Amino acid sequence: MSQSDNHSDIIDYSKVVETLRIPFVGSEIEKQNISKQQKDVCLKIITELKDKTDDKGRQNAINAGVTQELSYILESRNLSEISLPLIEAFDCITFPGDKVDFRPIIYEKYDPFPGLIRLLELKDNEMLRVVIKIICSMINGGIKDNNSEHPYFESIISIDGENKIFSLFQRADMDNKIRNMCAIYIGRLFKSQELPETMKQPIIDHLKSITSDQDEWTRSESIQAIDYLAQNKDLEILSDAYNFIGYDFVLGAESAEENKPNQLFQEISECGGIEILFDLFQRNLSEKSRDNAASILALLFVNQEFPNALMRKEIIQHFINPLINADSGEQEIDTLRLKYLARIAGNHFEILKDDFIDKALQALPYE
Repeated sequence: MSQSDNHSDIIDYSKVVETLRIPFVGSEIEKQNISKQQKDVCLKIITELKDKTDDKGRQNAINAGVTQELSYILESRNLSEISLPLIEAFDCITFPGDKVDFRPIIYEKYDPFPGLIRLLELKDNEMLRVVIKIICSMINGGIKDNNSEHPYFESIISIDGENKIFSLFQRADMDNKIRNMCAIYIGRLFKSQELPETMKQPIIDHLKSITSDQDEWTRSESIQAIDYLAQNKDLEILSDAYNFIGYDFVLGAESAEENKPNQLFQEISECGGIEILFDLFQRNLSEKSRDNAASILALLFVNQEFPNALMRKEIIQHFINPLINADSGEQEIDTLRLKYLARIAGNHFEILKDDFIDKALQALPYE
C-alpha cells in the first residue's frame, strides 16, 4: 500500500461532511466558530491531497459527499463569508488523479458550476485564480475525444457562465494568468461550437497570442483550445491560427542544423501538438486547412522520422499527388515544401515511388 493510501485513512470523511453540514447561522461569534471548524477540516484535506495522486483519498472524499457539501456551500453562502480553504479543498479533490479522472464523477454526483460561476463575483484575485483554475479543469475533465459538443455546455449556458467568464476576461484589472485561463476555458467550452460574435475576435486573437507564451501549460492548452474551436468547421479560425504560428515553424526548420530537429519539435510533441495537427489534417475540413496542417507537420519533422507509416504516407502523398495523379490535371509542385519533406528521415522511398522524379522534372518551369 502506498504512503498516500495510508495517509488517506487519517481523515474520517464522514466527520468532514458532518462539519460542513453545520448550519451557518447564529450570532457573529457562533458563525466564526462554525467557520473555523469548517476551515480546519478543509485545511486537512488540502494537506492530505494537494499535488498528490491519491486516488483512494479522493474516492473516499467524493463517496462521503464532501464535494457535494462544498458545492452547496459555494452556491448558497454569502460571498463575504466564503473562505479560501473551502475553495482550495474542492480544488484538491478534483485533481490530480492517478488512474482515475474524478472530475466527471464529481459533476455526475452534483453539478458544481452554479456555485463556481457565482464565485466569479469575488473581489480577491487570489481566490479568483483558484476558482477559474477549478472551472477550467472541470471543463477539461468533461471533454470527450470525439468531435461532439461539450457535455456541460447547456448546463453552463443556462446560468450565463460563458458570459460571466468573458466579462472577467475583458476586465482591465485582471492579470494575464486569469485572462489566459478565461480564454482557454471559453475555447474548451465552445468545443465544436461557433463562438458568439462578441467573443470570436478577442478570444481567438488572445489564444493565438499565447501559443508562444513562456509558460508551458499556457502554450499547450491554447493550441488545444484552438483545435477545439476549429472542430466547429469555422475555417477562418483555423486559417488565422496557422497564419499566426506558421512563421515560427518555418524559422525553426530553417535554423535546424544537420541531423538536428526543428527547435519547436520537442515542445510541440510534449503537449500533444503533433497528434492534434495530424487529426486536423485527417478531418479534411477544407483543402486549405488540410494543406496548412500538412505543411506544419513537414516543417516540424525536419531531420526527424514521422512516428508511423500512416502519417508518413498521407503527408507525402498530400504534396506529391497533384503531380503524379494524371487525372487531376494539376502539374504544379511546391519545391520548398518538398525540400523539407526530403529532409525528413525515412521519406525518400515514399517520395520516389511512381516515377516521381521524371514527373517533377516535367512540372518544373524552364527558364
